[in-house]
Amino acid sequence: MKILLVKGLKNYAKIFTGNNYCLSLKTLKSIETLLGPYQFMRIPKFYIVLGAKISQYNGKCVLINNKEIPVAVSYREALKAYLNSNKL
Repeated sequence: MKILLVKGLKNYAKIFTGNNYCLSLKTLKSIETLLGPYQFMRIPKFYIVLGAKISQYNGKCVLINNKEIPVAVSYREALKAYLNSNKL
């Protein structure tokens, strides 16, 4: 199972794997700690994404597996640096 993105929902998280998802009773913060070393990044407050699966970035949103996710202003510089170093 390959995790593409995680959406935080209060005290649990929705973990997307392609067209499927599962629910976890872990918080987004605890999942972020577990996934951090594997090139996952938080881009808005409620999402963690696998950087390698970003197919497009237009300055305000990223596209992962045909799902558009907004990028918060405070995360844009870090995302740009990641994308520049990984040649998206």
